[in-house]
Formats: sequence, structure tokens, C-alpha cells
Amino acid sequence: MRHRGAPEIPGRHHCGRRHRDRHPPDLEAAAVSARLKCWPIVGNSLLAPTDRGMLSRRWQVDVISALIDLIVGEVAAQGREVGFNQTLRNKYSFRSGLFTDEAAFVLRRKSARGYKGKRPHIHVAGATAGILNALRVNGFKVTATDLSPDVIGQNLGGVTVCDAVENCDSIATADLTIITGMTLSNETLPSLLETAKTANTSTMIWAVTGRNLGQYYTEHGVDCVISDPSPFFQLPGPASIRVWRREA
Repeated sequence: MRHRGAPEIPGRHHCGRRHRDRHPPDLEAAAVSARLKCWPIVGNSLLAPTDRGMLSRRWQVDVISALIDLIVGEVAAQGREVGFNQTLRNKYSFRSGLFTDEAAFVLRRKSARGYKGKRPHIHVAGATAGILNALRVNGFKVTATDLSPDVIGQNLGGVTVCDAVENCDSIATADLTIITGMTLSNETLPSLLETAKTANTSTMIWAVTGRNLGQYYTEHGVDCVISDPSPFFQLPGPASIRVWRREA
């Protein structure tokens, strides 16, 4: 299964080396539009070119990413909505099961003949114990990485979490990689998707950050996007998660 290409997102990296590619036309237009519409709200001092030195690069990317996400959420297809009304513990269990189901669906498209090893290997970039455990107990080989020093080296869900510098090697050997949406704001998402494309590794994005971008991602080669409404997910009462799948 071949990908149609990794989304071009501001600030592309390749294994830690930054490249200065232009934004794709649709995201660039959205960013400009968002900037103009939100000028009275956020103030000239926040986004005006002459004052950009007031903010770190990370803040600038976070602001633009949030504005793009907000606009896209008003115009893009909303994906398949999965609703549930359970206790917080059961919500986490349900969400973990949803990741397992969607991972199995993506891997069925490959068929067993397409696996790189004896059993399907899933690499998770952005470790969470519940999801790692659910994947592991369902028979997948699971590896995981994270940027947080507090998590690296820890056993989460039966999986030892490695440093994010291992991402390129782990994605290259995996059949599917699940990537946290936080990689959009820390500007590592494009290089991870490019690595997956080169290695013929299927991709799933866990979109808390950029949770309205599922249609864009799947139209540009991502196999599945799960949009997580955190932190609202943790509140009492009903909640919903949206799922997009790339057309075969």
C-alpha cells in the first residue's frame, strides 16, 4: 500500500534537521485568513511581523496551528462520530479499544503477506499506557517513543518507552505507526510521515492537537485519524470521538 504523500506542514524536519519548505496553498491561505479574522481578538502585538520577536517559535506555531484547526473545523467533513456515555475509567477503556479496532482495520488492508515480520508491528510515537496495553494484549508487537524525560525508560502498558530519537528506525521497521497530534505543533510530523511513506509503513494520527484536520490528513495519505476531544473527554457525561479513514 503506497501513500500519496505526506502533508506539507509548516516547519518540516527530517530526523531533527529542519527544512524551509513553503506551506501548502490550502494551509497557507487558511493561516492568512485566520490571521486577518483574529487580528482584533489576539491583538497586533501577537501576530504582527514587526513584533514576532516577542514570541518564541513554538508559540507562533501553536497559535497558527490552533487558528487553522479552528477554521478547518467549520468547513471540513466531520468524520464518523463514535459516541459513548460511561464512567471515566470505561471511557479510557473504550478509547483504547477503538485504537485497537482501527489499527486492525488499517492492517487488514495490507494483508498478512504485507507484514514486515512474523506478526504485525505497531510503533506509537507519543506513549499512553492504556493504548499501548490494548494493542499489546491484542497480539501486536508494540514499540513506543516519547519526548518527555519523565516517560522515557518507563514501562507503560507492558511496553518500555524509548527516546524519540528512535522514531525513524522504529517507523521503518513497523507495519503501522500511530503518531500523536502534538507532533504538528512541535514540527516533527512531516518528517515522521515522510519516513513512514518511504518505508511503506501505514499511518494513524491521534489528533488531540489538530483534531479537525482529519479530512486533510486522510486526503494526503494518512490511513486513519482519531480525533480525541481531550480534556472534555475527562468530564462527566456523554463524549464522542471522530474517526476518518483514507479511501482505499
